[in-house]
Amino acid sequence: MAHYGHAQTRTTRAPIPTLTRIRPWSEQSIPTDGLDCAPLVYSVSHSPVEVSESVLQSVGTTLRITWSLIPETNVYNLYRGQVSINSGWAFQSVCLTAESTSTSLVDVANPPPGYLYYYLQAGSNLCGEGTLGTGTGGSIRPEAQPCAPQNRDSDLDSVPDLTDNCPLSGNAGQADADRDGRGDICDNCVALPNPTQTDKDSNGIGDACQDLDHDGFAADVDCRDDDATVHPGATETCDLKDNDCDGAVDEGFGTGVACTVGVGACQRSGTVICSAGGSSSTCSVSPGAPATEVCNGIDDDCDGAVDEGFDQDGDGYTSCAGDCADSVASVHPGAVEVFNGVDDNCNNIIDDVIEQVVVTLATYQSSSSKLTVEATTNYPVGSVTLTVVGFGPMTWVPSASVYRLSVTTSTNPGSVTVTSTAGGSASRTVTPI
Repeated sequence: MAHYGHAQTRTTRAPIPTLTRIRPWSEQSIPTDGLDCAPLVYSVSHSPVEVSESVLQSVGTTLRITWSLIPETNVYNLYRGQVSINSGWAFQSVCLTAESTSTSLVDVANPPPGYLYYYLQAGSNLCGEGTLGTGTGGSIRPEAQPCAPQNRDSDLDSVPDLTDNCPLSGNAGQADADRDGRGDICDNCVALPNPTQTDKDSNGIGDACQDLDHDGFAADVDCRDDDATVHPGATETCDLKDNDCDGAVDEGFGTGVACTVGVGACQRSGTVICSAGGSSSTCSVSPGAPATEVCNGIDDDCDGAVDEGFDQDGDGYTSCAGDCADSVASVHPGAVEVFNGVDDNCNNIIDDVIEQVVVTLATYQSSSSKLTVEATTNYPVGSVTLTVVGFGPMTWVPSASVYRLSVTTSTNPGSVTVTSTAGGSASRTVTPI
């Protein structure tokens, strides 16, 4: 894994660890001697995998790099490269520390002005050095100066560090009860295979062996080893915890979203939270207290109805909601305006109606040379005069409720147009009879 630092702007970048479990030696298929690069060393069968978890930290004027153990690996090569800030990126990895038995390194050096340092780690064993990983283009990261073999025996137990399952503790017999590649003398979980020696709480007990809350789940799979109610497969309750260790908190309870309670003036807005006991969720607020209903367009008593008891004519509108005649059901906001001297739709304008003239009849009787035209208007009788253009004014006929004009003309005009003194007009084709 690569890390990058600069003398003037060193930052801490810690990747999020995963709970991926690496299969221990006892669970892996052991290659036959023909495929095993170290057929006489049970803990080594191939070169190490890539270092997957590492952390870079600035500590004062120094830089500290730490990384995780990987299987089949007891020593690590650390590389450093120098890259120009302004000239583009190119890997130029030079060995900084060879075959270190530690999983950390402190670097006090600073890059020259205009450059930055990057760091790579690779595991090493009897089969060779592991990969430094691949660049963004997919190619293996190159080494400008590889680390040379050291052939060390750090604990002087006659077992080389490259194959020593405890390179810092004398254990010539290489005792390893769980056969995970970590010798009993340095294994933080002797009874169960855990080649990565993961110990999240750093108490010296490997997570694979630790079950502090006695819930039957070891710390390597239990996301809260201090709480017996939290473990894989547990029932999720609403308590701000990830009870079933699936990475989600309080799923299924809808917490954190907006909610409302109550109606009318009692309505309040809040957020969905866990209810007492954790079996359900509830809104974080309570409805307001009802008040006496008054005529104001608001549901004051919070019963779902607005201004009930204040609509005198039963038309669905109250005087405080715009009804300009609350004793007449036909008068209210939105009513149809008619010519009656009343503001029917309560818009403060009386009889604001657009005139609509309709020619209901237009005939020509050739035997008598008689033209008959009838029409209506939505304006009140007597308020306007209708005229057939070219033939004269029409007369109101109460028995037929129409305006009518009958005249003698020598020819059929083909069509007629009726106009009103209020501005309306309409035309119609004359029907011969």
